[in-house]
Amino acid sequence: GLEGFVERTTEAVAHFNNAGSSLPPKCVLDAQLEYLEREAIAGGYETVEERSEDLVRPYNAIADLLNCEPSEIAIGQSATSMWQAAFGCFEFDEGDRILTARAEYASNAIAYLQTCERTGA
Repeated sequence: GLEGFVERTTEAVAHFNNAGSSLPPKCVLDAQLEYLEREAIAGGYETVEERSEDLVRPYNAIADLLNCEPSEIAIGQSATSMWQAAFGCFEFDEGDRILTARAEYASNAIAYLQTCERTGA
C-alpha cells in the first residue's frame, strides 16, 4: 500500500530518473492524497468548488514571479504537451521556414516534420 511509499519518501534517496517526473516531496504527496480522499467523499465538482482558492494559488505565485497576470500562465501535464499546444497555434503555409537547433528534442522535431508534411512549410 501507500504506507510503505510514504515512509520511504522521508528517507534520503538519490533518484536520477527525473526525465518525466521526479519523486514528489512528502508535503506534495500529502496534499494530493488529501484532495483525492475529499474528492472520493464529496465528488469531483464539489471538491473543485471547495478548493477553488487552492487551485488558483499556483497561477498567482507564478504570475508574481514572472511579473505578469495569472491569466497569462498555462500549467499542463508536461513540457512536451505544453510545447506542442503552443506550436500548434501557429499557422504555417507552403514555403514557410521552421528554424530549429542542431540538438532538438525528438518530440519537437517530429512536430516540425509533421507540420512540413501537412502544410509544405
